[in-house]
Amino acid sequence: MSHKTGGLWAKGALAGQVASVFTSTGTGDGQEMTITSIWSTLTHHGMIIVPIGYTTPELFDVSQVGGGTPYGASTINERHSITFTVLAVCLQR
Repeated sequence: MSHKTGGLWAKGALAGQVASVFTSTGTGDGQEMTITSIWSTLTHHGMIIVPIGYTTPELFDVSQVGGGTPYGASTINERHSITFTVLAVCLQR
């Protein structure tokens, strides 16, 4: 990501912009690490990071496997296809 945004960073064009991260993994492992590692790039750009937190009831729904972290919206993609659970869509808002 940083190699494609370097020009914007040099101009200060991303400073003060709101940012969040969405991720998808095959098993659910690594979602939080993926999101928080991207935060360092957003911080270097001077962006305002807005995590989900535990502010949405969908994060507490354990009736389906769907991912979701307080750090950012996420989904589990076991079949390596682009599909989104109801949880993932709710967390994107």
